[in-house]
Amino acid sequence: MSAVEEKAYSQGREVKDLDGKLRILQIAPPVLPIGRYGGAERVIAELDKAYTNLGLESYVVCSDDSIVRGIKLSPIKEGIWSSHRDLHQDQFDAEVENYCEKVVNFIKEIKPDIVHDHMGFVQFK
Repeated sequence: MSAVEEKAYSQGREVKDLDGKLRILQIAPPVLPIGRYGGAERVIAELDKAYTNLGLESYVVCSDDSIVRGIKLSPIKEGIWSSHRDLHQDQFDAEVENYCEKVVNFIKEIKPDIVHDHMGFVQFK
């Protein structure tokens, strides 16, 4: 079982072929949990809610303390600002870089039809 399948299973869901339905992956910034704050976090939560209401397979890469309806993929336990308010810039940058590397691995594994990058950091060449 893949890491994504294990996360979905632990949330009471399963990764499956949706007979041509869209598979959408949203990438949340790693700083604050989804579903608990406004701004980009609220936009992500509302899009996830709409996607699941439409019966689409919705994945959200975010901190584990986030609240989402779709399948939550959590490379970190808490939002960086929630848990490490006193990080130096180089430590913050290293955590964001590590988060982005895990995001790329999720994309390779899931092979989504759409990637909605709310961070603006992940680039494909």
